[in-house]
Amino acid sequence: MKEVTLDVESRKLESKGILSDLRKGGKIPAVFYGKNIKSESISVDLKTFDSIIFVFC
Repeated sequence: MKEVTLDVESRKLESKGILSDLRKGGKIPAVFYGKNIKSESISVDLKTFDSIIFVFC
């Protein structure tokens, strides 16, 4: 299995308007969560995410 590292930024829980501005700025709002891990709101650069996701599709 191939391992990929994705750079993300932490973000505060925000309103719809601020999230819309985040998207317009080329970022994807997301939530990182898992078993025995505290959930965290993050944002990911759209271009970087696209370049990684198309490798696996």
